[in-house]
Amino acid sequence: MPGGSKNKKATRADGEDRLGALPDEILQHVLSFLPSCHTVQTCVLAQRWRDQWKSVPALRLHQDHFETDQHLSEFANQLLLLRGRAPVHVCDIVATEGDIWQWIRYALSCQARVLRVDLLDVIEPWQLSDRHFISGQLVRLELAALELRPRSLDFSSCPRLEVLNIKDCTVDAKKIVSRSVRHLSITGCTFDIKSRTRISAPGLISLQLDDFLGWTPVLERVPSLVTALVRLGEFCDDHCFESYYGNCGGFSGRCKCDESLHSDGPVLLAALSQATDLKLVSRPQVFIFRKDLKRRPSFTKLKTLFLNEWCVAANFAALLYFLQHSPILEKLTIELDKTPEYVFQTDGDCNPGQQPIASKRLQVVQVKYHKDRVLALQKILKILITGGVPSEKVVIERIISWTSGSFSFKRRAE
Repeated sequence: MPGGSKNKKATRADGEDRLGALPDEILQHVLSFLPSCHTVQTCVLAQRWRDQWKSVPALRLHQDHFETDQHLSEFANQLLLLRGRAPVHVCDIVATEGDIWQWIRYALSCQARVLRVDLLDVIEPWQLSDRHFISGQLVRLELAALELRPRSLDFSSCPRLEVLNIKDCTVDAKKIVSRSVRHLSITGCTFDIKSRTRISAPGLISLQLDDFLGWTPVLERVPSLVTALVRLGEFCDDHCFESYYGNCGGFSGRCKCDESLHSDGPVLLAALSQATDLKLVSRPQVFIFRKDLKRRPSFTKLKTLFLNEWCVAANFAALLYFLQHSPILEKLTIELDKTPEYVFQTDGDCNPGQQPIASKRLQVVQVKYHKDRVLALQKILKILITGGVPSEKVVIERIISWTSGSFSFKRRAE
């Protein structure tokens, strides 16, 4: 190993190999933070180190530590053969090809508690089709750049799974199921273009659903939910430039209303209404949040709320609704960027029909606005004052964007 003799001399400066004198369990724990290819190389340091790598409770197989995919595959297969059935606490695979499913099964059979699989940006992602994760010990699972194609992505065979992160994957499953998962993050994924994926995870405490492509998934009941961030971006198929609720019929040719899979059933907000901390971000033309509000959910536990541009469409109907139906709200943040306002056909029933009554617990309302949104800012201030929010509780923050970033300055409402 480069620098090995120097490190060895430093270790023995006082005549004693202090690191090598550590108990096996501690020494193996220290080695578990190294890539597996470096862990194996420690066998040449001294007799004391010769077999330590075989019992290190971590597999870290990273493509960037090998010249080719073939070298990684050969090393990994040989490593698993020689280390036997020693316990594995963490398995971290970053690769483009190889016997990946074999490595995963090995780690799970060795009682892995944390499993991460990232296939990088391969042209043809590895498919997880009719294979199931079966483990009584797995607590955390992170998947990136995979094709998840089983009819049901069911994690019921992992009864201790608490954290599930899915990133940059193709999710063609009809359903994502887990009764044990408490923290779920789905970011940058592509959902099935033929139907809505249903998420059934009744034990969820936190949710992140961010910047996906395709139809918005349906979130089933989550009574223990505390915090959620949902961002419906420009690639969400549930968009319409003509109708507030996304029912123009697709006549404009600029949306998919004629083929959309929405119905009268709730998609997100019925489940999210149980949260105490919500961040709801959407492009103005995406209608899912607005359509869900037609079912009149009550946000009785909500204390912190972040809304962006979508809440001001059609005479601020969504903003008014949240003020009326969040009785213990303590902090409200509204962000108005430079996005052009769209004029929607409101179908005549998007106005809540009553004056907003702000929560008596409301401590601060933060309004961030771009310089082009002064008119919208004025209307928001009028709504807040009418709803009984004292001006001293309103903080106005102007956002100034530069090509290198943005900054803002604050002032109290007058």
